[in-house]
Amino acid sequence: MKKALGIGLAVMLCLALVSPAMAGGRRPHGFNKADAYVVQANEFVADIEILNLSVTDVDAGMFGSIMENTGIVGVNQAPGKLNNQGNVVAASVTREDRAFQKADASVEQANMLDFDLEFLALSADIIDSSIMGNGGIVGVNQSAGDLNNQANSVAIAAGLDDVECGTVAEAELCQVTGCAVVVDLATARVDAITGSVNGNSGIVGVNQSAGNLNNQANVVSISYSH
Repeated sequence: MKKALGIGLAVMLCLALVSPAMAGGRRPHGFNKADAYVVQANEFVADIEILNLSVTDVDAGMFGSIMENTGIVGVNQAPGKLNNQGNVVAASVTREDRAFQKADASVEQANMLDFDLEFLALSADIIDSSIMGNGGIVGVNQSAGDLNNQANSVAIAAGLDDVECGTVAEAELCQVTGCAVVVDLATARVDAITGSVNGNSGIVGVNQSAGNLNNQANVVSISYSH
């Protein structure tokens, strides 16, 4: 039953992407809207690391995880410093005839006036045999670096009956990195995704970063009418 629900949701999302409904000329009976907003900022921050080789401090690993789930799954992992991560989902569903459908997804991220110094440091991100066989919405953020902003944002507005008025989907993304200084001396960065992110259906967003001052986002906005 759970698997069927996941497949049904995935089919609905795919239909929304490839065949948006046309607006009709009749006055709406209702209004259906879903909003998802993420605002993240790192400002006036300094980070200094010297001889930081502790595995527990700098490594992020996912092994044999996030598999065979159905519905909405959000995962954040960050053993690094000063990271902002988030999974945001907004969903609105109506069966009302001739209802106006709208979905908004927005992400704003900023790293400004930052300073990062690392000497003999090691950072590693590993996703191994994970994120497989899921159905629905899956968002994964992983960061072993510093001063990173990561987000997965999804907004869905769905009309399940005859919706003749119109459908609108909007997605916005604003990322800023300014006045930033990064100094790496004898450092090592490793990002690895092996045997993962396979056999999924629906929407899957994965962000992985072992570096510094990175902005990453997966933004999806869907408006669906039947």
